[in-house]
Amino acid sequence: MKKYLIIFFILFALQAHAATYTVSQDGSGKDYSIAAFNSESGDFSDDTFYFSGDITTPIIVNVFGTSGHPVILDGYQADDTTYQSLSEVTGRAKITVTDSQTGIDLDGVDYVTVVDFEITGFSQAIRIGLDTESNDITLQRNYLYEGHNGIYIGTTSYNVTVGGSSGNGNVVKNVGVTTAHEDIAFDSAPHDVIISYNHLYADSDSWGIDGIVNVGTTSDVLIEYNSIHGHNHTTAQGENAIDLKKQATDWIIRYNDLYDSDYEPIIIFNGNTSPGESADNIYIYGNRIHDSIDDAINFQNNSGETYENVYIFSNLIYNFAERAMFVTITDANIFNNTISEVGTSADDQYDVAMHYDFGTVTFKNNIVIKSSTSSYSYRALNLQSSGTGENLTTDYNIYYWPSQSINIDWEDSGVLTLAGIQGGSANGLPQETNSTEGDPGLVDWDNGDFTPVAGDACINAGADLGSGAIATLTIQGVEYPVYWDSALGASTDWSSTIPSVEVLRRDSDGGEGWDAGAYEYKPSGNIIGITIQ
Repeated sequence: MKKYLIIFFILFALQAHAATYTVSQDGSGKDYSIAAFNSESGDFSDDTFYFSGDITTPIIVNVFGTSGHPVILDGYQADDTTYQSLSEVTGRAKITVTDSQTGIDLDGVDYVTVVDFEITGFSQAIRIGLDTESNDITLQRNYLYEGHNGIYIGTTSYNVTVGGSSGNGNVVKNVGVTTAHEDIAFDSAPHDVIISYNHLYADSDSWGIDGIVNVGTTSDVLIEYNSIHGHNHTTAQGENAIDLKKQATDWIIRYNDLYDSDYEPIIIFNGNTSPGESADNIYIYGNRIHDSIDDAINFQNNSGETYENVYIFSNLIYNFAERAMFVTITDANIFNNTISEVGTSADDQYDVAMHYDFGTVTFKNNIVIKSSTSSYSYRALNLQSSGTGENLTTDYNIYYWPSQSINIDWEDSGVLTLAGIQGGSANGLPQETNSTEGDPGLVDWDNGDFTPVAGDACINAGADLGSGAIATLTIQGVEYPVYWDSALGASTDWSSTIPSVEVLRRDSDGGEGWDAGAYEYKPSGNIIGITIQ
């Protein structure tokens, strides 16, 4: 009998510890007013503070949790499924502050989860670690809109998760009115950050500057399963979906839907003018990057520092008025991308699939369809600088321009046909020895369906680049291997806001080699190497 009493008291003590409190602006009928909550401090592990109603002053968080037992700030006390799946429906606690105030401020507190808030009018909607690092912070199902800066992650804060799982992403909408504004900002030196399953966008040209911006020395960052688009503020001129300023190191950018960034590139490498500050060890794969005016991916030559160990592969890049990629001062491997209908405006000879200027670059196993126009000889690639051809390796690519012959502008050798590139003898030629020109197949590339079907020329047309890991990053204690042979599968669905991605390993058809392009063909019933995410 004594044993059962002991167990009962232990269970009772554990259950009693998880307390709930209610909070409103003036505290009428609640446990706390906002002012009283802001004055509260200490360990509230496993406790939940439910906020409700209209809140007009900043929430300053001084309470904290412990490992595995966070304190929860919840803006909706009823069923937590109400605001899943990127809901913008009203009903959550609504914080309306001025453009000089922060909605929720987390500075020097750890193990805090913030869910189901609506925040508007802010200077910063949610600020993490302005002066003192804040660790193990999770933001889920929040709706942040019409303010200056969405989410700020600063100092050396770590283990920060924005979204983190399907159905629990945040919406950051119509944020930013000057060039210093963004949806999510990294400042100083945060690390071990996951941004996933979020919708970051603008649907008004009076808003929208940048999506995700790094302005510090960051490391170990995972950006996946986000939809980022529409950053097209007309007077301030919207900028990028992802801006890798200064020193971003060990970032994985995968399985995102990135589009409609008309004034600047979708993804930009933007090293600082100070020597040594450049983005290194960056892995960009499995994304859909499409429908915009400026470049898909651009490397800026700001500092003279080389962007080292950059891998761009298995991406879909299509419908760009200008270039797919501008590549300079980088050590990059660019392979197995499907690039279609780029340089459609062809303002100059550089609006092509890849405009290469300088660096040690490999360009293999890519499919390039309809690059440039007749005004610039249907050019697929452009090598700008004299003496750089020796540092570029191109092979096993498939080039196609219906009813036309493609050309490649190879620096001092001039504008050459594919046969001319294969038969040249100067400036790093011959190249493209195993490349071909012709229809790669694909279901309906003209309408955005780039999946291969049986018998397509792209199947087994690529070089085997290896099956091991290019690198393995450890983020928030979890290992993320980046495999050479990671590919998209035909079951990938881009139609919903957050994509559903089928991840295959190359040679899933059991054939003789890798396919060219972003997808890997898999016959019906063959399940070699499949991972569904």
